[in-house]
Amino acid sequence: MEQHLTLADVPFSNRNFWEYFFGSSYPNAYDETSDTCVIDLLGEPSAELVAWADELTQYHDGILEECDGYLEHPSTLETMLPDGQQFKIEFHPGDILFFLDGTEIGCTGPHWELQKIPYTYLKTLLPNEPLFLLLLPLVQLTAVDTHHAEETLLQILPKLFSSEICASLVRCLICGIENIKM
Repeated sequence: MEQHLTLADVPFSNRNFWEYFFGSSYPNAYDETSDTCVIDLLGEPSAELVAWADELTQYHDGILEECDGYLEHPSTLETMLPDGQQFKIEFHPGDILFFLDGTEIGCTGPHWELQKIPYTYLKTLLPNEPLFLLLLPLVQLTAVDTHHAEETLLQILPKLFSSEICASLVRCLICGIENIKM
């Protein structure tokens, strides 16, 4: 059954959402120097997390064969951005799709398309940390932006994940966002 979420539904205390989102949203988040990716750092998902994600995405056996993992009525998260644009995320069993004002601007699935939003825009969303993180997979970093992004993530991620993994997680995310080797 599809769900309609808002920012109020994804506070930092909603660990299932954030573990699922980070584990699914960074297809190229790999730090070659440590041979680590986001999934390695997050660890094996618990049965509770898998069940929660299956409910959110409406996953069931055969869904990928039935409709290539895309649903007519997926679960969504919608919110208005401070500049008045409508931001929507669709959670499909085989992909996460991102929209601004009804136009698809990115996806994380097998035909991933990211790096659509300049970091200069994304950092204007702070101090709304959940909104910042929801748009992070879409960000395009320049060399000038990287240090600020790292520092910001090092402040936010310990609110979600064990502090022991946060520095490595930031390196993986930055590598994935830049799509370069660090």
